[in-house]
Amino acid sequence: MKMTLIYPTWPKLEGQREYHLPPHGPVVFAAELPPEVDLTFIDENVQEIPFDTSSDIIALSVMLTSQLPRAFEIARRFRESGTPVLFGGIAVMLHSEEVQEHADSVFLGEVEGRLAGVLSDFRQGRMKKVYNYMNDFPDIRLVGKARREILNRSLYNYRGVQMFDLVHASRGCKFNCFPCCTGFLGGRVFRPRPIDQVIEEMASIPNNRLFIVDNSLAQDRQWLLDLFTAMIPLKKKWVSHPILDDDRVLNLAAEAGAWYVYQAIFDTSDVIRNRIKRLKDYGIGVEGTIILGTDEQDEDTIKRLIDFIMEIGVDMAEFTILTPYPHSPIRDRMEREGRILSNNWIDYTADKVVFQPKRMTPEKLREMFLYAWETFYQGGGYQIRKVVRHSKNMGKGAAILTAAREAERIGKTHIVTIDADGQHDPNDFLRFLPLIHENPLAIIVGNRIFDKKASPVLSRFGRSFSNFWFRVQTSGSLKDTQSGFRAYPVAVLTWLKLHDKRFSFEIEVLVKAAWAGIEIREVDVSVRYLPPRERVSHFHLIKDNLALSLLNTRLTMRAVLPLPQKQFIPSKDGLENISVFHPMKSLKILSRNTSPSRLAVSAGMGVLIGTLPLVGFWTLTVLFTANYFGLSKMTALSSNQVCNHPVVPALCIELGYFFRHGKFLTEFSLNTLGYQGLERIFEWLIGSLVLAPVFGLISGGLIYLLAWSVTRGKRGRTKKG
Repeated sequence: MKMTLIYPTWPKLEGQREYHLPPHGPVVFAAELPPEVDLTFIDENVQEIPFDTSSDIIALSVMLTSQLPRAFEIARRFRESGTPVLFGGIAVMLHSEEVQEHADSVFLGEVEGRLAGVLSDFRQGRMKKVYNYMNDFPDIRLVGKARREILNRSLYNYRGVQMFDLVHASRGCKFNCFPCCTGFLGGRVFRPRPIDQVIEEMASIPNNRLFIVDNSLAQDRQWLLDLFTAMIPLKKKWVSHPILDDDRVLNLAAEAGAWYVYQAIFDTSDVIRNRIKRLKDYGIGVEGTIILGTDEQDEDTIKRLIDFIMEIGVDMAEFTILTPYPHSPIRDRMEREGRILSNNWIDYTADKVVFQPKRMTPEKLREMFLYAWETFYQGGGYQIRKVVRHSKNMGKGAAILTAAREAERIGKTHIVTIDADGQHDPNDFLRFLPLIHENPLAIIVGNRIFDKKASPVLSRFGRSFSNFWFRVQTSGSLKDTQSGFRAYPVAVLTWLKLHDKRFSFEIEVLVKAAWAGIEIREVDVSVRYLPPRERVSHFHLIKDNLALSLLNTRLTMRAVLPLPQKQFIPSKDGLENISVFHPMKSLKILSRNTSPSRLAVSAGMGVLIGTLPLVGFWTLTVLFTANYFGLSKMTALSSNQVCNHPVVPALCIELGYFFRHGKFLTEFSLNTLGYQGLERIFEWLIGSLVLAPVFGLISGGLIYLLAWSVTRGKRGRTKKG
């Protein structure tokens, strides 16, 4: 049986940035399909629907009320072509009677242990119009691992960073909050999954960022203590809905990787203030979820609420307009009071007013909604609501790394640094943005356009001196390696091993990023220099110049050592390590975006160039050649580094010596390796002209066979799944 499972699109919040989380309902549904079902999954938010599919049945997974209009249109097109359509999901349970008008069959409730029977009925031609399992919950132990392999994970990235994977550790909720439908959908009884099953599923998810989508993590203290204790070894970051306000629970949650919590904020009470403070005291970030339009709110109340949210240091905020979804407590009351203004489900996106507010007009509520977003995120960017400080000055590099860790904690992808001496115009950052969008994993450096008359001589000399050493150490070229006006991807700062903590950090990070294959781009920025007495600088003439000298010595020595450098490549998790020490893993990563033949040519070219005596120019030559012929730079660089080993030059010298003298070099002394050094280099050249193409062909052939094996295995698994 062939089935196409579709997750329809829906209108996003006005002004919301376009990003997509891997949907949870479809992967839970897919986990219950019998193995004989040949499943194709389409998330319409990131993929096109193939309406000409030859599937036997279409399944529509509909989570949101606002997805229903599009789901009905999709169903109509398939049913007109004679393909039956099965509906399921949260929105289907909330709108079951209406959905039945657009479906051949409707599934209501939780799928565990039930789906095989539905498909058996379909095969026998007696599928029911409705399968109603509402309030008939399956044994929670039947909930297994969601089938996430149906997802095309590369489609769920935002600026190079893999988005959260969703997972649930429990179902049901004993609370009955006024805007929520959970009591109707999942029951008022807390149903926790066995912790070993939860941990097994979390460990199996190829993502270090999770969203625990339980309705509440505040229902059973002992279960929470056991869950968080078991999660600690996973070392994953996660977000969730509110966590129980208990010292031991919060401490364990933080140890288990709690990143931030979605915390509902309804009022300006001390209860909320203390709640936010306690979460932040444990290092857990807070994203306030604020519903606007409750019966207690008027225009002034909303303005005071926004001021309060900013005052208490909420890290992020999401403002929504109260939306009376079917089967929620608030819906029942508003229907009785005749306050529902619209049942056009396309407007039920929580950014439109579909009811009559009690203390203002619908137009005023909409205005206050826009005011809330604009005020909290002034100028389209985050306000400074938190200043992270070191108790003492630990240096510029240490400050940047601390900022990167904080940015990662609150879910940001980039940090921007700017010198404190007043030489830069912050508005120049707008020039960085196009480059960040083009390559979210590139380091962007502001190239200061000097006015020779106004800029200090020492600054111009320092920049030229620093640029020279960068060229020596990387074979690359930058115009301004000393500019402190930069945009750093958090993922890059996390992956690189950086040691310098003062000003020398800015050179270290550029050199090591270049070695790792991270793109470094420049953008012209203006610069002005204040009079010396007004200029602020913590640069220590002796201490920091000494640190820079030591750093350049260390980096130069490392650059000439015949040892491979670690390379990084963009991946579903942001960055992945490409290393000659892990060839199969590296091939699997590299083969995602190119064919075995091109990988083979790239590898052969890298080894060929690495065999030649181009000391100091290997990397530059490889990059130029790969770029010119459109080959894989990462493959060529990684393969080139195999030759950064004394064995390869030694073999070339021996062969060259044999060609010149008819015998191999067996005497290794100061005379043969020192005084006759120029002869050995000449012999290296002669030998490399023979061995370079031989080694290139051998390595290319080997890489082709391995890459072909990897990609064939991948295709086989795809067909089987």
